[in-house]
Amino acid sequence: MTEAEIAAFHDSFQRCMATGQRFFDVFYDHFLKSSPEIAAKFQGADLKRQKQKLKLSLHMMVGALVLHSADYSMLAYVAERHARTNWDIPPNLYQLWLDSLIFAAKTCDPSFDAETETDWRTAMPPGIDYIVSLY
Repeated sequence: MTEAEIAAFHDSFQRCMATGQRFFDVFYDHFLKSSPEIAAKFQGADLKRQKQKLKLSLHMMVGALVLHSADYSMLAYVAERHARTNWDIPPNLYQLWLDSLIFAAKTCDPSFDAETETDWRTAMPPGIDYIVSLY
């Protein structure tokens, strides 16, 4: 990503975070309805805690991007928890995760447009790829 694309993505991310809990509520509402498999994986989950974990993970992913760090190892714990030996979150579900993230950004960022969507879709895969690589 170019500096301008990273800056535009980061600005959108900040606008989403400025909505507080709304971004995470929109995300999980959409994500849990995106697939029966996902709904089953989250049955009985403490969604308040899940939202906190998602926020932390997103900040780690965004931090690596903004700091131009190819080191996503800070997500090792997240990857370990999502691996087949723990929660068994298969790689195919991450597209639905990303789509739900984009839906939440589109809903919460009043400046969201086609370029912003492209920035989100370019910014998030390195972190996703790291998590999936440890599946």
